[in-house]
Amino acid sequence: MRVESADRKFCRVRDVRRTAAARASINRRTALQKVVRWRRTAYTSKRIARAKLAECGLTQWEHGLTRWERGGEPRGTSQVATLFDIY
Repeated sequence: MRVESADRKFCRVRDVRRTAAARASINRRTALQKVVRWRRTAYTSKRIARAKLAECGLTQWEHGLTRWERGGEPRGTSQVATLFDIY
């Protein structure tokens, strides 16, 4: 009788450990999925930005250059439409 209760106690401890490990692995998986999702959305927004620049007949390089040339002027003062003006 006494041995049986001790056995049960040991099983309970092991179960708790197992569930903790399972929870950790699930958390790890969800964290990974979040990262993947962020990367995917970042890629998509970059692609959209590139498409919008292309509509204005700008390359990415030109966009970067005009931004640098402006040197932090207020929005919309540049002759060339930059990403900020498009959005």
